[in-house]
Amino acid sequence: MLSSSQREAIKGLKVRVYHGGKDTAVPLAESERMVEAFKKLGTIDTELTVYPDAGHDSWTRTYQNPEFFKWLLAQAR
Repeated sequence: MLSSSQREAIKGLKVRVYHGGKDTAVPLAESERMVEAFKKLGTIDTELTVYPDAGHDSWTRTYQNPEFFKWLLAQAR
């Protein structure tokens, strides 16, 4: 169970989740469930990207995308 201060901290988060559609190590449903949990907690911007042909290595495609780094570097607390 989260404390009220933890809930407040989570509400201000922007979350990006990346998952390979052919991942056999972690089912896609786990990332979907995590994204829904963040949304229920009130995160201001949560997004799931699924790479249909990727396996467990979803980070290679993510890191090859210049838009990811633009988004990442624009974040502040």
